[in-house]
Amino acid sequence: MKHYLPLTSFTALIFAAIMLSSCNKEVTQNPVQQNTPATHYLKGLLGDEEIMVQTNASYFTDVSNQNDGDEDDDITGDHNNDGHPDNGDDPDANEDHSTLITGCEWHITDQMKMTTTGSVELRKEVFRIYVTPFMNNQYYGMLAPGTYNFAYQNNSSSGAYITLRDKSGVLWTSKGDQTGSSFQITSRGASKQTFTTITGTVHCKMYDSNGNMKLFTGGSFTANSGL
Repeated sequence: MKHYLPLTSFTALIFAAIMLSSCNKEVTQNPVQQNTPATHYLKGLLGDEEIMVQTNASYFTDVSNQNDGDEDDDITGDHNNDGHPDNGDDPDANEDHSTLITGCEWHITDQMKMTTTGSVELRKEVFRIYVTPFMNNQYYGMLAPGTYNFAYQNNSSSGAYITLRDKSGVLWTSKGDQTGSSFQITSRGASKQTFTTITGTVHCKMYDSNGNMKLFTGGSFTANSGL
């Protein structure tokens, strides 16, 4: 996020002139919603390694459309930077369904490359959504306090999904068997139209790309989640 310092009157005039001279150029930029207070975090023990991610957090929403036979309708993406596209590997890929996704990611930037260090998200499979002015209400409803299952568990696209990167840079995700695991949202703040704040706890199995498993225990989080 850029921070702009106060301008002197002279500097302001120079700045205005530059802006006027370039007004005929169209600049398109995708805004990134950022929240970086130290009170927003994801922490716990990954095996015997203490994990704490709490900087450069951004909230988001997404809609992943399942394959209905028309490839042009599908929306693909990897907003978690976890190597798993949001679309294309779900068990119900031939169904005319969509998956609503809301959550928070934490990042680090090294040599101009942004890497996700952790994420907490909720997914909900619904009938395909085209256009609706009330999407924030649906996302807000997904974040009600309560206990949730895990996405990708028992052929379900709905549920919680967690990612963590250990100190060696290895990415671990909750995509795999979650027998005996738990995910709970313990509180949800008021709707801020574009985000709300949630807190919760998590105890689950985490898997790397080779199928190795580690337990994530004593997990807790406080984060803004997109609406």
